Amino acid sequence: MKNGYDILSAAVREAANDNLGAEETVTRIINDLDFAGLTILRRYPVVDYAQPVQVIKEEGSATYSAVAWAYGASVTDLRGRPGHLVMWQESGQMQAAWFDGEGANSRLLQYRVINVPPAPATAFVAPCGACQKAAS
Repeated sequence: MKNGYDILSAAVREAANDNLGAEETVTRIINDLDFAGLTILRRYPVVDYAQPVQVIKEEGSATYSAVAWAYGASVTDLRGRPGHLVMWQESGQMQAAWFDGEGANSRLLQYRVINVPPAPATAFVAPCGACQKAAS
């Protein structure tokens, strides 16, 4: 059984022998790892642009409410999921950028789009009847 390093080195060697470009080399590496049963884990969940979104900056140092403005079929992640044009306001100025299906932008690495996390639910728990009897 080969480990991930062996598979990566073989894929890069084969890509160099075949004179493949960067994009074809990445595709070959991903396919070889997938065929070997290894997976590339995501760091962030897939963004559902139909739901409310936020833009986070530098690993959560700042968050901005955002709007997914336009769909872009040509902006895709490694799995082929399409992205959107996202607009947000930062320091009083409107910003806009294309983000892929995983919420990343290849040029603005310090920004990421996430779905707005749901607000935590709070509930009032009434004391049970046995507790009321014990208290009296």
